[in-house]
Amino acid sequence: MPDPTYAQSRPTLQAVCHTTREFTTASTAWLMEADGDDLVVVAASCTDPAFAASLLGRRFPRTDGTAAMVLQSGQPVALQPGSASVASDAIATAVLGRQPASIVCVPCADDERVLGVLQLVDRADGGPFGFDDLELLSMLGAVAGASLLESGGGLLDVPPPDVIGRELSRLADADPNRYAALARVIEVMLGQ
Repeated sequence: MPDPTYAQSRPTLQAVCHTTREFTTASTAWLMEADGDDLVVVAASCTDPAFAASLLGRRFPRTDGTAAMVLQSGQPVALQPGSASVASDAIATAVLGRQPASIVCVPCADDERVLGVLQLVDRADGGPFGFDDLELLSMLGAVAGASLLESGGGLLDVPPPDVIGRELSRLADADPNRYAALARVIEVMLGQ
């Protein structure tokens, strides 16, 4: 039974799920926050908005699947199609109602601890998630970690807009693809 406390997704977390799903061509993305002995789905995205909404508030044991490993280690994981680990991921199987073909999961952390995980499954082409996927997801996992920290009452050291602008300009020059993905998240967050 979903936890009604999490019936509404936070806009930043929803934007992270939506953007990462579109960028990676994953079928489904969800973000889980560590809450006591559980992981609870706080944002989700897929092609069926009703299904994504139905995932909000679902709780899973903090010891299950790839998400538990990422939560404990703080390291991202990408599992290949056909691997035994993909077939045994209890959370992904419970969410989908079937075994996923491929999985990628990254930590959502602040500077000191992992606060949750971002997990995506099943690329549209049936292939594995690649290094570029892991890089983008790791970057947006940090954004999600900051959002989770902020909603938990922690204080953030937020850089001023001019510093963020300079860093975005630097990223646009150095890596246009990563900039484009991040720009999409910012647009969603600004409601544009």
